[in-house]
Amino acid sequence: MKLFAIAVFAALMLAAAASAEVKGPQIDVKLINQNPDPVEPGDDVELRFRVDNNISATVDDVEVELLAEYPFTILGPALKNIGSLDASQKGASAFVVKYRVFVESSADEGEHPLYVRYRIGNAAWSKTAFDVSVEPADAILGVVSADDINISSGSVADFGVTLKNYGKSLVKDVRVKLDLGSTPLFPLGNSNEVVIESIAAGASETAAFKLVAAHDAASSYYKTGVQLHYLDDSGKSHLRNASIGIVVYDKPVYSLAVKESDVNTPDSNGEVVISVSNTGPAEIRFMEAELLSTADYRVLSAPKVYLGNLEADDFETAEFSIRTAKVRPGNIDLRVKLTHKDSLNREIVNTEVVQLPIYSGRDAARFGLAAKQRNYLVVFAMLGVQVIAAVFVLFMLIDCQKNSMPKYKKTLWTVVILTGIGAVLYYFLARRKK
Repeated sequence: MKLFAIAVFAALMLAAAASAEVKGPQIDVKLINQNPDPVEPGDDVELRFRVDNNISATVDDVEVELLAEYPFTILGPALKNIGSLDASQKGASAFVVKYRVFVESSADEGEHPLYVRYRIGNAAWSKTAFDVSVEPADAILGVVSADDINISSGSVADFGVTLKNYGKSLVKDVRVKLDLGSTPLFPLGNSNEVVIESIAAGASETAAFKLVAAHDAASSYYKTGVQLHYLDDSGKSHLRNASIGIVVYDKPVYSLAVKESDVNTPDSNGEVVISVSNTGPAEIRFMEAELLSTADYRVLSAPKVYLGNLEADDFETAEFSIRTAKVRPGNIDLRVKLTHKDSLNREIVNTEVVQLPIYSGRDAARFGLAAKQRNYLVVFAMLGVQVIAAVFVLFMLIDCQKNSMPKYKKTLWTVVILTGIGAVLYYFLARRKK
């Protein structure tokens, strides 16, 4: 009987001890890690929870469930059945539960609550809250590209600067300002600033400007500054600077003409002078003219002539010797190959055509152009006549000196013979007779 009483007493004592151990919570759930911390909107985060067994007895059928609301979405099962926890399994030896959670891209910066509930068996759920830190990365807005425009002096052109939001959150109140101070460009309107309301993460927008170039703007590449001022999703202000290039370009403009020519008939030789005039505002540099032979004519001289640089309203000439073929009267095309560089040092090669009028012999004579033709047979004949006349005058002078006429007559006839025609008079009237 005494033994039975002792056993009953021991059992009551053990029950009392067990009852004392479960007065507090049997298990605890704590957030021990957030990776990354903070997490960016539009990204996902790994959350690790530690489940501690606070009593010195095994607990069975432990369940943990993550309750996610906006801006969180759970990636995977929310409810996890842990099973049993050993007596006093906590701290470094506690059970760890992992969850993957997605954060909406529209989430505001700051601490956002996230709830976890847990229970043992069919007992009531216990619920606790944890904060997850959300913070956008630096709002990065950059210049993707600028329109490749060739604006000429005195003209207007549309110009666009394309921006991209490289961050993961919205940027707003974007102000794009061009620094045109060191260029010959001006905004057409009252401002060189364009405002864009907002640019979503990963999106691009274009700031559109209208620019006018000064009438005396030189063709060149002009470095232009771009200032970007904007706010991130939390209202924080950002300022970035970039540089772009704008090309002011006037295409070289010139005209060709036949300035002089003594080649006016078919099958004839002569010189032709071609003029090249710079009729535009841009400089023409290192120009070379080459006259190309065709079926209508053949180039007899060196075909290439270096003209050098032509400033605005300047001109240079190139002279060539050619021989025309037996062509019909009319215009023949002189083909001129022009090689030069523009103000941006880019080489330009063009073949131009300028017309040379060709007349029949009769029309050339009627227009007074025949005298310009070089008939070498006529030249030689005239030269021969002049030589014969000179020899005749010489012989008449010699004859006069040998003549036995009085001295004063010799002097008079010498003067008369030197006139040329007097030599003929002397020959017939006073020549010494044998």
